Amino acid sequence: MDVLIAAQLKPADTFEILAGPYPEHLDQWAVRERFATVFSPAQFDALEDWAGRFNGRLVMDGSSYRLLDVSSWFSA
Repeated sequence: MDVLIAAQLKPADTFEILAGPYPEHLDQWAVRERFATVFSPAQFDALEDWAGRFNGRLVMDGSSYRLLDVSSWFSA
């Protein structure tokens, strides 16, 4: 997590990276606390809702989020 923070990526890129791990990892890494000034409560809730985003691509959309279809590249 320290490396991700040190990379100083755009918030949207960081959000997509954090959408990859299972929610229990986000809790272990204290993501809500460490990114409290970066993401909204709705975005944190979406990151933690594995069932709601499984098989979808979670992306930032302003202070909210969108769920996109997974690229067909992953099904090849």
